[in-house]
Amino acid sequence: MADPRVPDHLKRGRRSHAAGFTLIEALVAFLVLAIVMVVLQRGVVGSVDAAMRARQRIDAGLVAQTLLSSPTVAELGQATSGRMNGHDWTARFEDVPVAAGAVGQRGLFVFRPMRMIVDVRLSDGKDGVFTAEQIQSVRTMVAGP
Repeated sequence: MADPRVPDHLKRGRRSHAAGFTLIEALVAFLVLAIVMVVLQRGVVGSVDAAMRARQRIDAGLVAQTLLSSPTVAELGQATSGRMNGHDWTARFEDVPVAAGAVGQRGLFVFRPMRMIVDVRLSDGKDGVFTAEQIQSVRTMVAGP
């Protein structure tokens, strides 16, 4: 009769295969886990980069919108540049062809339509540029007699 104090796994002489994992199985499991983690990490980094790029474009759009609505920049009617909220920007003006007599005069000033183009360089260090434009009425002085 068998001694009741001896555990079952010692009675058989060898451990059963179902009782645990071998070293090779554990290494393969860790390898699969590592591959899955690398794939997930790349996806997360890509998502973060895309979100940061979108944020840069939104910020650049707000800078462009602010400049387009700025009366001081529009009144200049000539190329100018600066820096706002970490973004370098340039504003330039192009004549808009109009019919003869369509340019209005009020006192000493002539108001003429010009296309104002604002380029805002994204502050992420890449070569991205956000461009916005609109037609502005630009005031210039009438030349004296």
